[in-house]
Amino acid sequence: MTKREEIEGCISALMTIIENARKEILDLRRESYLLSDEKQWFEEKMECHGNRKKKQDYLIGRIHWIDQIEDCDTGTWFPVKRSAIVRVDGEWQRTF
Repeated sequence: MTKREEIEGCISALMTIIENARKEILDLRRESYLLSDEKQWFEEKMECHGNRKKKQDYLIGRIHWIDQIEDCDTGTWFPVKRSAIVRVDGEWQRTF
């Protein structure tokens, strides 16, 4: 085995470790989406989406959270409700 082949083998092994870590992080992130507390909560309900001609009902899973935004003019902080779709009909849609 040449030095180059040895290095390529090490790179390949490390890439496998990185890919496995990414999968584990994604699984943990998805698990955290399903938890609800004062910072973030999960909700799943039927929603109608589509255009005028073809509307369809989907089971939409969303995470919700509250951001605190500062008004630059007054210095006042106020809450803004945010949400992101993470599942459609039980299929994960979004990764962070």
